[in-house]
Amino acid sequence: MLISILVSCVVFPFVGKLVDTYDALKLVPFAFLLRSGSAALLCLVSDPESKFCYLVSVLMIVWSIFEATAVESIFTKNLNKQTRGMLCGFYSFMGNMGFLLFSLIGGWIFDRIGPYSPFQLVGILDFLFALYVFKINK
Repeated sequence: MLISILVSCVVFPFVGKLVDTYDALKLVPFAFLLRSGSAALLCLVSDPESKFCYLVSVLMIVWSIFEATAVESIFTKNLNKQTRGMLCGFYSFMGNMGFLLFSLIGGWIFDRIGPYSPFQLVGILDFLFALYVFKINK
């Protein structure tokens, strides 16, 4: 976890610059595909103490940061000044509700299907969302 936090601290400014430099609408599906790939790589982990596991975990967090920053960039750039604070608060609230629901659903499918199933679900949902964004951007 400490490694992920340290890498995140280094990566955040570069991700922000990347999102400011390029069109976030094009970066969002790319970020979701990258996180989908890291979720798929988690299925290849056989030892949770291995260097490969640490690498994949850090990559998943970095791609999650990339994903969140790109989405937040689109969100805040397109909001009306009068409602920006309220909508950003609602966005944060819904994000936390998503964490709660995923924790509940992820725990349930972990117990019933297997230890890789929550990550497979994330990978599938990220991949489907990336395809959807590619489709509506054309």
